Amino acid sequence: MTKEERNKVKELIIKYCGCDSNINKNQLSIKIIRELNLSFEHKEAVRHRITKYLNKVNKNISTSSNNSTTEDLYETVNHTEKKLWKVEKSNYVINTKKDELLFPVELIDQMFYYYSEHGLNYSQTEMINHFNLEVTEWNSIKNHFNLCKLSNIFSPYTLEQSENPKELIKDKMTQHLSNLGKVVQKEYSEGLQREYKKTIKKNITKQIMTNTIITELNDLIVERKPLVVFKNINSNTEKTDLHLNVILTDLHIGASVEGLVNTRDYNTEILNNYLESILREIVDINPKSVDLWFLGDLIESFTGLNHSNSWYQIEQGKVGAKVILEAQNIISSFIFSLMNNGITITELFFTEGNHDRITASKEDSSRVGCVNIISHNVANTTKLPTHYDPYVVSKEYNDYCIIGSHGDLRLSKDFHKMVSLYGNSSKYNLVIKGHLHTCKVNHDSSIGRDMNCLSLFTGNNYSEGEGYTSTPGYTLTHWKKGLKTKIINL
Repeated sequence: MTKEERNKVKELIIKYCGCDSNINKNQLSIKIIRELNLSFEHKEAVRHRITKYLNKVNKNISTSSNNSTTEDLYETVNHTEKKLWKVEKSNYVINTKKDELLFPVELIDQMFYYYSEHGLNYSQTEMINHFNLEVTEWNSIKNHFNLCKLSNIFSPYTLEQSENPKELIKDKMTQHLSNLGKVVQKEYSEGLQREYKKTIKKNITKQIMTNTIITELNDLIVERKPLVVFKNINSNTEKTDLHLNVILTDLHIGASVEGLVNTRDYNTEILNNYLESILREIVDINPKSVDLWFLGDLIESFTGLNHSNSWYQIEQGKVGAKVILEAQNIISSFIFSLMNNGITITELFFTEGNHDRITASKEDSSRVGCVNIISHNVANTTKLPTHYDPYVVSKEYNDYCIIGSHGDLRLSKDFHKMVSLYGNSSKYNLVIKGHLHTCKVNHDSSIGRDMNCLSLFTGNNYSEGEGYTSTPGYTLTHWKKGLKTKIINL
């Protein structure tokens, strides 16, 4: 890195870290690299600088303990960088990119007391709910005051103006300790404390990620370009009475694959070409109505780190909120293109895949991921009935049931359990999934079929190295004197 880049990295570390020693160093290093448009080869260097900075901060602040004294607490002050606030008429004034925010000094004092682990130790979610804040307001307050778990229980201006700040803190702590009640039993009993810290760490990590996604999406939506809708296609056939199910799985939006021996090249342009081919096929069939099924792995990676070498097979900038916005734009464009060509879409179905998680490791993630956000925004854009479930989506028709999942979880591999939980044993049941990037029938009987469907994405270095390659494609089904299934290669 150049000297100028190193200085900018330092500024961003101070801005985002404050004195929060629990911050996720990997996520922060990726955020800084993206913000400064640095190469990912600098990730370890940035992470090292974050660690070095936090170690330095930790030497200058008192550690939290059950027997903290007033002296200890007084020394636990916010990181003393350049002030990002001013006070006018008993109100804090902070300037954001979009607006000027005013908060009473007394209110900010309460926030410090509620959020600090020396005070009530509220989580971020509890803070937002208790003080009725917007996510952007809460992020602005944290950033401008360097508010973190090791912060004081009073805001900086109150401490500056107090003639005897130690006495001020002592009085507050006396009041705090006399009213802990159940909080003491919950947070300070030795056995529960360990579990409490584990739970808080997971909740804070997830909430920080969600807040970041929402904030970045709000910023990006302002700059969003109009949707690109495919041109109209003239159908050569009359409208049929078919209800068509279009099954699309493993779009891996944001992936960039090029130059492999047995795997086709892949990027956003190629995906849009595939979707235009699918559009032409559907318009040529000219069905009475269509249900669209999106069975997970809609994006390649939110973090860029699903595998150790994932990051270098991702299109430039297609991570984080940007890849979510890209995904919802591509899907919405495809849907509007169908509608503009006279295709009636009745319902949309979405489920999560293993690539759609918002954390680098699947062990750290709940199943609810990026598809939750994508499906919600697509529903708002298209105004179509939309069904989302992180595990399984299903629909019962007159003669049959369709049960869809991504296919990576154990439940989805048990045909009979899927039918008993989500289908109807008195009807024909089609259990569909993706994940394997290939077409495979796992079960076939009089009560139904279990199959992995072709995916639009065929693989990358990771899958080719494991020996898995296939042809891109999709699946169409309809009922006409029995379930008809058409597998189409692209």
